[in-house]
Amino acid sequence: MITMNEILNLPELQSAIVHTGRNGLGRNVRWVHVIDHDDVGYFLEGGELLLTCGQIWPEDLNEQSRILNMFLSHQIAGIIFATGRYLNECPHTVLQFGEKYAIPILEVPFEVPFVKVTRKIHQEILKRQFQKEESVSQIPSEFQQLFKTAPSLKEIADALSQNYRCPILITDSANQIIIQSISANSKSINLAKMTTTLSSNIHHLLPQNNAPIIRIPNEQQEFIGLPIQDESEYHGTIWLYCETQKITQSKIRTVQHTLPLLKELILLEKDKVAKTRQFQAELLELILDNPKIASVLIHEKINQLGIHAQSNWFSGYITSANELDSTKCEILYTQCKNWVITSTYISGFFERFEGKILFVLTFDGDFALIKEGLMKLQKELYDHFHAFLLIGGVKTNPFLLKDSYQEAVQLHTLVHLSDPNEELFYADRYRREIMLYGSFDPLKASTLRNLILPKEFFTEQGKTFYETLRCLNRNQYNRELSAKQLHIHRNTLRYRIDRIEQLLGASLHSVKLQFWIQIAFDLEVVSSTP
Repeated sequence: MITMNEILNLPELQSAIVHTGRNGLGRNVRWVHVIDHDDVGYFLEGGELLLTCGQIWPEDLNEQSRILNMFLSHQIAGIIFATGRYLNECPHTVLQFGEKYAIPILEVPFEVPFVKVTRKIHQEILKRQFQKEESVSQIPSEFQQLFKTAPSLKEIADALSQNYRCPILITDSANQIIIQSISANSKSINLAKMTTTLSSNIHHLLPQNNAPIIRIPNEQQEFIGLPIQDESEYHGTIWLYCETQKITQSKIRTVQHTLPLLKELILLEKDKVAKTRQFQAELLELILDNPKIASVLIHEKINQLGIHAQSNWFSGYITSANELDSTKCEILYTQCKNWVITSTYISGFFERFEGKILFVLTFDGDFALIKEGLMKLQKELYDHFHAFLLIGGVKTNPFLLKDSYQEAVQLHTLVHLSDPNEELFYADRYRREIMLYGSFDPLKASTLRNLILPKEFFTEQGKTFYETLRCLNRNQYNRELSAKQLHIHRNTLRYRIDRIEQLLGASLHSVKLQFWIQIAFDLEVVSSTP
């Protein structure tokens, strides 16, 4: 097999530009097919890379939507548009489609011959299939049946570890340990020390100019690494940790013959990740569009994603004090994804959708039980990205997640975002505020605030009185505490209070006035007025 990312390295596609859908570059290309009519979906089986010069591409937006939904249902690997004759650029609807569902959309000049692209990709697919079969035939008979089915990286590592009686580790392209297997027959191994030693040595060794074998000596033993790579890409390394004299060339050759199988499994996992992101985007679209009508499809997507549905559900999104570029968004997404994977008390996902990172999470029990974990995640996000969670209300089934998300949107206009390290912003805590102010737009909020507070507060001369009133409100009208915080004498504070009461036309001891002053300061967050 070959991935969308790998085909970009082919000579025939050096002029290709990836416009959108970069998160789907791990998709596997099963075959190449030309879009020659508007019902091409009838001839697709899944995993096809589609080629078009745009001659039959419809102008009608509804027809474009129909075709793209057909492609989505067939799990295509990507689309290449040849522009310059029938189309001057990739259609905007297609670019949006690719970004939303992690399906790469590529552009090449019209002059690029599709026949050469098709031939080269098909040759590469067949060559890799032949190499895999050839490698399996070279593996000892006791391994062949297992490796023919290529079940998982873990099972292959377990089989090698059991047979060779030594630990087997697999690292990914970022040199992170993703698989570790220790045979029951191995003598006692300090796993923590072993992994620490490998991690501390690996970063300056790999990748190493296509070196077939990497050796890392360690006391009486050594790591023997065989990189999983090809001409264009490094995928990771399989490591044997053993006594030097016990590893033979025959055993090393056997592991070398497994490399094409390991690479295929790694590529399959990347393909799975890309398709999972598509399914997550589809589920979000169902939830935010018409969840009650799409109830059957929502359940289907939940099962498809392997979400462990529990009794409580909530949705929301991540917002940031700073604008995040695409790279930072992807790093943030990965951090959140890993948090879900490692959480034992919660299930669901985070996903980039229409310019935001949205989340759908489900749990059992009381929200207080998961609040600590969410607070820890928020602190990590704020430390690294100045980002934080806006969490909608907890619902009893996934069909109400649209309401939960809308509450998170309303919450954004209400909460004070000065220090999200200190609290968690979730709608059920701000239920009264959402009911009071959730429907306010900035203009309405500003109008009501100006009805409560006189215009003199918003002049240069009145600024001092405005800040004094804010301080008093924050300290529940404790004059001694407010004077200390304002660094003024109590007599000065008394003068300011007299002036404030003149402007407001009432005493600050009035409970009714204190209520409306609190409303005014709450509206300040919603209002567009400085």
